[in-house]
Parts: sequence; structure tokens; C-alpha cells
Amino acid sequence: MSLLTLHFKTRPQMFYFQLGDTVKLPCEVDNKDVILIWEKDDRLLYQGDVRLNFDQNIKLNGGNLEVTILSDNDYGKYSCNMAINGHPKIIHTIAKPTKPHSIESIDNKVTYQVDDTLKLTCNADGNPQPKITWYKNNKRLDVSGNTLIIEKLKLGDAGTYRCLADNKIEPPAHHNIIIYIQHKPVMTINNYIVNSANENDAELKCTVHAYPAATVSWKRDGTNIISNPPKTNVKLHQNNGKVENILIITNLTDSDFGEYICSAKNDLGKEEKSIYIDVVLTWRVESKSPIQEHELQHRKSSEEEWKNLVPEIIKEGGNVHTVKYTLKGPDAGTYEVRLRSRNNHGWSDYSDVITVKEEEAHITTICDNGIWMQLTRISSTFDWCSYSNIIMLLQTVNIIKKLCTLKSFITSVAYNMEIPKYLIRIVYKDIVDKFNIHVTFYLFFNIFM
Repeated sequence: MSLLTLHFKTRPQMFYFQLGDTVKLPCEVDNKDVILIWEKDDRLLYQGDVRLNFDQNIKLNGGNLEVTILSDNDYGKYSCNMAINGHPKIIHTIAKPTKPHSIESIDNKVTYQVDDTLKLTCNADGNPQPKITWYKNNKRLDVSGNTLIIEKLKLGDAGTYRCLADNKIEPPAHHNIIIYIQHKPVMTINNYIVNSANENDAELKCTVHAYPAATVSWKRDGTNIISNPPKTNVKLHQNNGKVENILIITNLTDSDFGEYICSAKNDLGKEEKSIYIDVVLTWRVESKSPIQEHELQHRKSSEEEWKNLVPEIIKEGGNVHTVKYTLKGPDAGTYEVRLRSRNNHGWSDYSDVITVKEEEAHITTICDNGIWMQLTRISSTFDWCSYSNIIMLLQTVNIIKKLCTLKSFITSVAYNMEIPKYLIRIVYKDIVDKFNIHVTFYLFFNIFM
């Protein structure tokens, strides 16, 4: 019989089975008349249908060899040979599976700069060879293989990376690598304005993310605020690498309202943002007959005419109302506020006048061409009370530059509209952060060229 006309239809295979399992080793050729010889580690087991061994856990079944694994001696190489010249053969291997028993990272550094390239490598042992998958902060990454590469690192790439080695033999092995990206402090303020009232408490919070860790302090009027219970308490809460810095001020008095600055600094830079505690005025109104409306008025102490305000009305049940109004950074000066209510029998007397004193808010604008202006009011049809609208317009840097290059726009400013000082300061912070425009307080005027 010619060797050239005979071929194995079966390919060599690797089998992983535990003790007590039965393995079927296939051996099929394209000519059924050929005699097949089975061997294990060069020890004859079968020649054709003739048993040449006394191992009861090994038997022939339709040309396939079935092996029940009773001991470690049953693992090894099993060959199927053709009884012809040259003895062509295929070799199957039965191996004992082992879970991943070691995993290591190779020369992985953990501290990087923004725009660096991250390269992490993990190796693992096991039988069969484990497959490596990667996770970041417990979320699966779309990467497989021993090496993870991330180019042009961003701040968001910092975190805990895990390489997991799994070969379906439980449990898989894993190794964690914490990656740090050096950067100056990044600060988040959820509430720029905190509303409160006398004798209440206020909680100011700023969240700081920095590496190396930043030194964080609270300031007012240029002076650091320290914990001084029960009046002031400074607390820290760490969450996912970010530190929440909380300033608690209890039993508020008139002198506690105003601007507070959260300041964070490390070797790479500094970040500051302001939070304001606004005054919330509250009245409780009771009436035996239904209350129909309220009238809230305010004026500067130097003025005669009262101006109406729109308060918040809370119905507590029955004929009891709570009337609230938040003073959102009026212009400098002393203000008077009063309230009266009306039922079926007419208007009540005005409440006692509440006096609120606001400090001076002085604005200086510096443009690239050296134009200096000092303003306290501007003319505009723009909705200055919408902070998001202001920021959207300010993001048009080219318009800002045009404004600063035209001296003629100074004369277009009319003095008939007040700008809340807390809006000016918040807007200034965002301009500096996004456009690196070095100004003291920068305003966007409603002039389009």
C-alpha cells in the first residue's frame, strides 16, 4: 500500500481533563483498511483491535481510544500510528488543567504626565495558558493580550487597572496596578450660591482632584478659615481619588454672609473658586381668613421709592404661609425690606423693616490694548440672571478680543442696569480657566460687531 495515498483526517489535539474524567482520543484515516497502532509514551496499547495492555481504564471504541483518567500516570502523550512503511502518526496530549497560579506585571511604572503613553504588561502561568483581559475601575476594556497601551494620556485615564488571567479553571488570577497622572488641582463646585438665613447653618463644598495631593484651604477676606467648633468646622471626605472639602458654618449672623474662597495648591499649580452665602429673608404669615396675596418691597436706605420683589410662597396648611426671598448680591449699599399681606378684609400693616448691608463691588476690566475701565452698571437687553447664557456667549473668544480692541465701545455703555456682583466674579473665574485671559473682572457687553 502506497504511503502517498494515505492521510490522517484527524489533527493532533491537546485535551485538558480532571481526574475521573473520560477522554475520547480520535484517530481517523482516509482508508479504513489500514491497521492503526495506539501507543502511550512509546508503550504499545492496541494493534488494530488486539489489546496489548492490561489497563482496564483504556479501551478501543470504533477506532477511537477512550481513556478514563484514574491517576497522574494517565496524563501524557498518546500516538496513533499507521502500520505501514514510515509509520506516520499523530500525537494527542492529555494534560492536567491548573488554574492560573501566578501573574506578574513587568517593569510597569505608575506615575505619568498628561500626553504620555501608558504601557502595562502582565504575564501569567497556568494549564491551559490563561487569556489576559484588562479592566479599569472594574469596567472591562476593549483590549486583550498581555500588553495594554494607551497613547496621549488624559486626566481621566488615571485609576486602578486590573489584568485578569483566566483559563476557565476557577478562580482566575488578577493583578491591580494603580496609575497616577500628575496635574495641578482641578476643582468642582456644585453650588456657587448657598442660600441661608440668620441662625441657620450653611454647608459649603468644593471637590478637588490633584496629584500630587493638594493642600486645600478656605478663605474669607484674604484670611484662612480654620476649624473652630462649634462656629466653623472643616471636614474632608475622599471618594475615588477626589477630596470633598466641606466648610460648615453654624448659627449664621449678618457678618457670615458673602463670599468664601476654596483654594487648592500643589507643586504643579493652584486653583481657586468662590462660593457665596446669600441672605434668605423669611416671614411667617397667619390669618383667620384666606390669604389672597403678598407684597414684598425693598429700597436703598437713601431712596424714597420702594420697588416690588417676587417672593417664594410656601403654603403650610390652613391659612398659614411662609414667605421667603433670597437677596442675590445687590449693588453696594444698605437696603430695607418689608412685607405685607392681604386677605378678605384688606391689607395688613407692613412688617418691621429689615435692614441688609451690602459691601462695595468694584469692577476693573483690563484689555490687551491697554484700555482701562471702571464700571458699576451697564446697559443691556441680555439676561444677566442666566448664568449659562453668559458663559455660552463668553466662549466666543474672538468677539471678546474685538471688544477689547475698539475704544469706541466704551461710549456705548449706559448706566441703567445693575449686575449682581456674584455673577461677575463667577463669570470671571470661568473665563480665566477656559481662555487664560488675564483680567481682574471681565464683563461681556451686549455689543456685536
